[in-house]
Amino acid sequence: MDEVRKVSNRMTATGAAGMFVGFFLAIRKGLPAVKTALTIGMNCAMIGTTCFGFERVSNVGLRRIMEQDYHEQLFMSHAIGGAMGGALLGGLFQRRFLPGIMVFTPAMIAVAFAEIKYEEARAARIKKFLEDKEKL
Repeated sequence: MDEVRKVSNRMTATGAAGMFVGFFLAIRKGLPAVKTALTIGMNCAMIGTTCFGFERVSNVGLRRIMEQDYHEQLFMSHAIGGAMGGALLGGLFQRRFLPGIMVFTPAMIAVAFAEIKYEEARAARIKKFLEDKEKL
């Protein structure tokens, strides 16, 4: 159930980011703001669901069959998720798989890098908080 929660959180975040970008794009181009924001938001949510869904499935599979470094596993699962999600989305929308793979694989690897940096910063902040708490 934890995997489903992670996918739904990421889908919500990509959808919200898409709505935000769509709203400002509509304002800039003079398009209907609500319609454009909802359309782009739903497209981003669908893209997020596809890529992060494949990423979670590959992550579970990699954890079961391979014993490896957590960061390496995270990069690998994101790359697989980007490739599979990009192939599916490229095949559905452009009838060509390669452009989708070329766009979404690097994007998902960048997301993995951002997740690792976020986790490192969070761990450092918690460690600093605990050290400061011990000093009191």
